[in-house]
Amino acid sequence: MPPIHRILVKTHHMTSRKKILTLTQAAHNLQCSLLLKTGPHPPGIMLAEGEQAEEWLKVVKVIGASCIWIVRGIRLIKK
Repeated sequence: MPPIHRILVKTHHMTSRKKILTLTQAAHNLQCSLLLKTGPHPPGIMLAEGEQAEEWLKVVKVIGASCIWIVRGIRLIKK
């Protein structure tokens, strides 16, 4: 079984509905769980978990989320 990855990303804020929709659709397509803290007040938080979470992170980088910091990438082992 492939490992499950958990990625925590911090950004200044997340207000663009188009970018939020792109992130949620990408997570759905990649079968990742996604938790977003959005709105005009900092910080914006994105937490993705799944076997393809690293692919989801590529989408984050492509859409140009402003000022992103990859806080933590964890590789979880399935038992």
